[in-house]
Amino acid sequence: MKNEVSIDDKPLVLSVALADLPRGLMKDIKSRGAEGKVKGVFDPNTGEVWLIRQNIRNSASVPETILHESVGHKGLRIVFGDKYDNLLDNIYGQMYKADIVRIKAKYTFEVKDGSKLPDNYTHSKDGKQYIPDARVIADEYLAQKAEENNRPTYIQQAIAEVRDMIRRVFGLNYS
Repeated sequence: MKNEVSIDDKPLVLSVALADLPRGLMKDIKSRGAEGKVKGVFDPNTGEVWLIRQNIRNSASVPETILHESVGHKGLRIVFGDKYDNLLDNIYGQMYKADIVRIKAKYTFEVKDGSKLPDNYTHSKDGKQYIPDARVIADEYLAQKAEENNRPTYIQQAIAEVRDMIRRVFGLNYS
């Protein structure tokens, strides 16, 4: 069972269970052993954001998860388009090492039989783990910051770029 609302003409799908997800998303989550952990997921192929109700422990997690997926993963891709990878490279270069280590540890997972290497991941030296690359780490960092609703220097820079784009496109002058 699922409920849908529309954001940017793409549904925000409120899923009752992990089993409601499209097969590819469910397979990806299972391959990472994250079935009980993932509260939401953005599908870059369809533009849909899915919330997994069975993993959302309290009502405070709902807006955090929506911000994480809709703003952090989906929204920044829409705003920056083909410049998004450059943004991620810049963000990664400004991140504290402690944040890199924390996110890398959270998103590194064991290789399971039959699982293919996800995009933007590499094998560990012993071949037993998949390790996220710099862009995955920066993408998760931005999504976590969106979830926290904080505006550190990098986010302020991204917002300033969006404002500049709006000024150029619509010929607006505001401060």
